[in-house]
Amino acid sequence: MPKWRNSKKKQSGSVVNRETSPGGDGVHLRLQLLGEVRFSVGSADVTPRSKRARALVAYLALSRGYTATRARLADLFWGDRGEAQARGSLRQCLLEVRSAAGDTGVEILSSDRESVSLGAGWTSDIAEIEAAMAGPCASIADAIETAGREQLLGGLFVSDEYDEWLTLARADFDARLADAARRGLARAIETGDAESARRIADHYLLRDPGDEEVTVLAMRADAMRGAAPIAHRRFQKLRDYLAAELGTAPGPAALDALAAVASTPVAEPVAPTAPTLPVLPTHDGPPLLLVCPFVETGFASNLMHLADGVREEVLSGLSRFKDLRVLVEDRMPSSDEATMFGAGTIAYALTATLRQSGTHMRVTPVLTRLSDRSVVWSNPVSIEVSDLQEAIDAMVDRIIGAVTPRVERDAVPRAQPSAVYDRYLVARHRARTATTLHEGKAAADLLEGVIADAPELAVAYPHLIRLYNTNYFYKIAGIDPAPNRVRAFELAKTALSLDRGHIHGYTVMGWCQLWRGGWDAARAHFEKAVELNPYHSERIKEAAFGLIFLGEHAKGGDYLQRCLDLDPLPNDNFFEDLGFLKLMQRKPEEAVAYFDLIVEPTLFADLYGVLASCAVGHPAGPTMAAAWRRRIAAIWSPDVPMTDANMVSWLHTHLPFRKPEHWSLFSSYLGPVLRDAHPEAA
Repeated sequence: MPKWRNSKKKQSGSVVNRETSPGGDGVHLRLQLLGEVRFSVGSADVTPRSKRARALVAYLALSRGYTATRARLADLFWGDRGEAQARGSLRQCLLEVRSAAGDTGVEILSSDRESVSLGAGWTSDIAEIEAAMAGPCASIADAIETAGREQLLGGLFVSDEYDEWLTLARADFDARLADAARRGLARAIETGDAESARRIADHYLLRDPGDEEVTVLAMRADAMRGAAPIAHRRFQKLRDYLAAELGTAPGPAALDALAAVASTPVAEPVAPTAPTLPVLPTHDGPPLLLVCPFVETGFASNLMHLADGVREEVLSGLSRFKDLRVLVEDRMPSSDEATMFGAGTIAYALTATLRQSGTHMRVTPVLTRLSDRSVVWSNPVSIEVSDLQEAIDAMVDRIIGAVTPRVERDAVPRAQPSAVYDRYLVARHRARTATTLHEGKAAADLLEGVIADAPELAVAYPHLIRLYNTNYFYKIAGIDPAPNRVRAFELAKTALSLDRGHIHGYTVMGWCQLWRGGWDAARAHFEKAVELNPYHSERIKEAAFGLIFLGEHAKGGDYLQRCLDLDPLPNDNFFEDLGFLKLMQRKPEEAVAYFDLIVEPTLFADLYGVLASCAVGHPAGPTMAAAWRRRIAAIWSPDVPMTDANMVSWLHTHLPFRKPEHWSLFSSYLGPVLRDAHPEAA
């Protein structure tokens, strides 16, 4: 968060008003005027329900002196009514605004017989942005980044006269933002502040890609920092935008800037007296995935533009993943251009080629690491096109299901442990790869540290929850997990409150509910996770395993089949879950076949494999059972006797069967691994 956003200095005037906003020490009311209009007092939402009430407060916040006459407001909002009716409507509107504050103790409005004003002690995002625009280059960059692409008072058209005022207010704000961008870029070029120049250019041109003057300054700044390819790209984007939207071409200034860039050595800055460029900060956020154009070849005329349709569906599916930042690109960027997305950003590009050959379609997706153009993943597949929609669904499922896990595996070794998000990536990796109790607890401590430093980082919570729910991924046995599960449940509630769209929060909450005996709540959370993202094979697998414990074997099996459709090369956990399902369906022969596919069995996968093998009378069953008893003994807590009763009780705490008959069935398999049945193992 930019430093100025928490400043307690008085802010400058907002869009229409040029005086000083009354925001300052003791501010209680905050107005959000960019995008959706919202009002808050601390964490309390005090936004009135009606559009007119919101628009009236916003109008006052953007007016000279933050006040207006009653006659002006009546004409502005109810000019199509008689004077008496308009004033009556105004009174009702003022009452609604005052009522919205509830018992917060804040007076949003003050009024007398002639005029209405905003109450004392408030601030707004617009006032803060304008204060920042009056500051140094870095502050201007913060302001433009915060403004983003949002419109002033989005969606608040309420009357013809108000709409005319709002159109002018938006134009005024946009003009001031553009002026700040130009002024900031010119100053940054003059002082050699390459990082501020980059930020101003990148964020402002997202808002207005057709601003030729800003583009020219941005190209000069790119040349200054030796980034000629990025300057070329800016020119191309300007040219394409002007041609598509206005039917024009870049003017002489842009052509001159392009010529200057072309004549400038890439490795050297334009200005030889410019100071040494600062080291750009490591980007703190999820890996970036650029979805570039998909190309089709050899298609019949009735299938033209199929690649664009597939790409749109892939984009829609990838947008559901919270561990990726997905951007649409009109071409594959070069390696030199990777830095424009932020120094330290872990970036990838996804492309695909679709070819038709008879009744088949061959799809070749390619996932490329942008920094060095290395191919991270490519898996060509041939699909029957007799049912076109089914073929498209199969393509989309395969691409979406494969991309995220490949990015995840590739990104972790490239993370920089200094940034909070990268610390999260490292901690998550250590949690998954821990081999001892010490390593498991160390991973938990790392995740606790990440959450302490960035409590809003919802993606970090589920991995810590899973550690606590499972005795650090079963690195110690025999102890009661209940105390850790209390902490896990509280973390799960926090995770969901932070992000209702993060499906990992739903799956871990589903498991928390399983262990608490909240069967209906568990099912609801698992189903919600799959509804939110039907492309995330790992999360669907977690939901499938949970449904098996709820006794819903058919649905759990359907979910596991969905996982296989998404990723034809599943990991060991998939075969563990599928084998366990077959075991609980009284099909140990099929279970054995799946457990035999596991390369590195977990403690429980090892157990299930032993039970299935013994159930079918496999000759190696007794030897496998003895090996598992040694494995569990190696991690059994020295504070608890390793008796049959304690072992069965511990297993019960980690296998939350809803139906007693399913626990009875599982218990019936346990004989081969119990110590009393094999006294030689004692």
